[in-house]
Amino acid sequence: MNITSFLIYCVIVTFTPGPTNIAILSIAHNFRIKETVQYIGGVTVAFGMLLAASVILNQGC
Repeated sequence: MNITSFLIYCVIVTFTPGPTNIAILSIAHNFRIKETVQYIGGVTVAFGMLLAASVILNQGC
């Protein structure tokens, strides 16, 4: 696996607006900071797991 391609993918996916970013903005607008921070923490963990799964599944190629 080409590490440069993977890092470019990580940067693009992290900073492009998607449904998660829009959901975070909505939660921040409608709820308190505690709920927003909890949601952001969950999203961060889930995104890390997605990236880890991508690495593991692409090592065989």
